[in-house]
Formats: sequence, C-alpha cells, structure tokens
Amino acid sequence: RAGDIRQAAGSLIDLSARNNRGGTLSAVALAEDAGVVDLQGRILGSASGDYDAGGTRVPFLGGELEIRAQRLGDGVSLSEQFTALNQRLNQGEVFGARRFQLKQGDLQIGDGLKAHRIEVSLDNGQLGVSGTVDASGAQVGEIRLAGGRGLSLGGNALLDAHGSLLRRDSYGQIIDSPNRAMVELSSGSGTLVLAGSARIDLRHGTEAAVGSAPGQNDGVARGTLDLYAPRLGGATAGDIAIDAGAPLQILGARAITLSAVQRYDDAPVAALPASNGRPYQEITQAYLDGKHQQSELFMQAALANSALLDGKLAGLNNAAYAEAFHLRPGLEIVSATADGDLVVQGDLDLSGYRYASLNPRTAKTSVYGSGEAGSLAIRAGGDLNIYGSVTDGFAPPPETDDDQGWLLLAGQDHLGGDRVVPTAGVRLDDDSFFPAGKTLNFELPIKALDRKSVV
Repeated sequence: RAGDIRQAAGSLIDLSARNNRGGTLSAVALAEDAGVVDLQGRILGSASGDYDAGGTRVPFLGGELEIRAQRLGDGVSLSEQFTALNQRLNQGEVFGARRFQLKQGDLQIGDGLKAHRIEVSLDNGQLGVSGTVDASGAQVGEIRLAGGRGLSLGGNALLDAHGSLLRRDSYGQIIDSPNRAMVELSSGSGTLVLAGSARIDLRHGTEAAVGSAPGQNDGVARGTLDLYAPRLGGATAGDIAIDAGAPLQILGARAITLSAVQRYDDAPVAALPASNGRPYQEITQAYLDGKHQQSELFMQAALANSALLDGKLAGLNNAAYAEAFHLRPGLEIVSATADGDLVVQGDLDLSGYRYASLNPRTAKTSVYGSGEAGSLAIRAGGDLNIYGSVTDGFAPPPETDDDQGWLLLAGQDHLGGDRVVPTAGVRLDDDSFFPAGKTLNFELPIKALDRKSVV
C-alpha cells in the first residue's frame, strides 16, 4: 500500500481454472507519493465447465482483477494505459470481473473493456465512454461507472449487460434476481451527460423464445438503471446537474432511477470523544429528519421545474419510459474531515421519508409508506460505526436493554482483553467481574460497599 506494484513484461500470472471459476488478483497501491500499479506481463483468467444453479446450467466465470491505485503506469496518459491493460486482459480471457479505483487523472473508455462485472471509479477525474463497455454473456452482467468530477456517455456509447440465458428454478419458473442486469452511473460533483443515441442493454434470456409456456421468456423487463447526479443551486432549488435531453435507447429496464444527490458534512460533533479519544460526528433520527424536510422542498421545486423535466430529462421523462422512470432525492452524509469518524447513534427509521413522484406506479397518497423513496449513502474518511438498526418499511426493532446505554451483564468478561465502549451510559450488573490488569475505558459507577479483611 505504501509503494508501487509492477509486473514485468514477459512474466505470467495464471488465474485460470478447469471446471471451476477463475481466481482473483487484487493489486492495491494508494500512497500519494507512489501508488502505481503497472501490469505489463501476461495474466491468464479463462474458466471452463458449468454448474447447476438450481434449475439452470450456468458456465463458470473467469478470473477477476481488482486494481486500486493512484495511477496505472508512468509516461503515457491514463486512457492509453487503461486501453493497453484491457487488451492484455482480453488476450488472457480475464472475463470474470474487472474493478478499477483510480485516484488521479481523467479517463476516456473506448472499446475493449469486457467482463461479467465491471466497476470503474475515478476519485478526482472525469470519466467518459465513447465505445462499448461489455458485460454481456450467458448471464446478465453488472456495470458500475463513477466519475468524481463528471461522467459522460457519448452518442456511440453502448453499455451492454444483457444475458442470453433465461435463469429458472427447478420447477421451470423464472427467477427475478439472477435475470436482473444492473447498470449504475454516478457523476460525483460534476454533470451526468447521456448523449443522444447512447444505448444501454439490460435484457435477459435473449436466446429463449418469448411466450408463456415453461422455459419461455415471459417478456417482463427486469433490469435496473441507477443514475446519481448532484443537485444544483443548493439543497432545495429543484435542479440537477444532468444532460439527458436527447433520445436514448434503454432496453430491458424495469426501473430507471435518478437520484438527485445532496452532500452534507454537517452532522453534529458528539459532546464527548469516543473511548479511543477521537472526536466523531453523530447521525441521528433528528438529524435526518431535518434533511428530509429539505428533500421535500427539493422535490416540490423539481416537479415544478419544466426546464428540468421537459428539457434536461426529456430523454428519460417520456412515454417510452413512463412506468420505469423514477426521480428521487438522494443524501450523501460524509465526514467533515478526510480522516473523520461517523457514528450512527441509535435506531434510524427511514419509512416516513417518502416524496411526491413522477411515476404513476409510486404516487404519494394518504397511505403510510406510499410515494417515492429516497436514497442514503454514508461515507466516513475514518471509522464508520453503527450503534442501532437502520430500517425502511419494516416494524421498528424491539426494545433492548442497551437502548439507553450499555448494560454489562453479570459474569466474567470472557473476551480476555480491554473493554472498549463507544458511548457514555454504561451500567454494570451485579456480580460482574473482569480479569485483573485490564482497562475498561469508560467511567464505572460503583455502589456502596463494605471492605472485609481476609485472614
């Protein structure tokens, strides 16, 4: 993690398998003064054979590659390095998964990026697609693309996640989940551009005949397209940094969801530091209630913004996708500092956070829980700790003894180590005892006692 990772030309890494899935290679080099992952040698990742997935014979997936780095090499541009690496991976048939997190540079993806699962994330750059990102195959695929400063699909871009197999159970019935192709696009703090004629293929079971007989494709769309773009003009202005006004071709989508994201770093700092001495910010129900009110105002303004609905979103908000398209508010809660800690303090119930909807299938009515749901992401530069339950649409969790603090029950602490408790409010049950010489790291209330001499 503190240096570079380099594979020499002429060397070989073999992830291939016979009658099994391929292996996995993970390369992580994130140090700011180094952080190069440069794989110049051969990487083999082919797989043969298939297996019974509960009613359907499914081929084994090939090898997987994960790279998390500052950059991919020295000298030439990131786009050239990325293209050359994927050409080598294609030659080695590394088609199981390709995951890239790159912290420096802009990237333009042409043709040649191919795997069952594809993830490309640029922390501080702009990401563009001008060719085919290919996650197609026997099974439906997954594509996740994220540009920290913007993401654009050109007019010749094709995100292909379609699958030729129709996944069925042992009774011959179609199973929703393994037939669901998924594409997720996020533009970070920049604009999400979907140029006219860009194509996204989420179909499943394309080689199966369409019909209602056993083994046939019922024609129901099951794919999902999730879009994330930032709000413009503040949290409540009702505008979004997106350009999707021209006609698009989206095949096989059950749901097309656009989350208008507002980032917050203002969660209150806890009055006392954690037991490790570090300060932390608290996310509570009351804190999220305030953000919910802002999201309600945003949705009211957005649904009244004709320049947004009939202009920027015309390629999505139209008759072709009327029953699939959803516009939602999104929250991204982040730590105020690069290494800051966040704590979810207590139970969070999100079931009351519902909003007016463009989609006739999710209209908000007087029925509790109706309407459009929002999205919530929590990211901490340091530690993220969750001290409670997070639920949406289910009954609240039952009360427990530690709802108002920590109750240490009677008996010995069998962990054999120092006891670390994240918050105040500790209560020690009668007859509890700990190994000698250990540190409890919290204030300990002690009842009145009589000290007896031992002879």
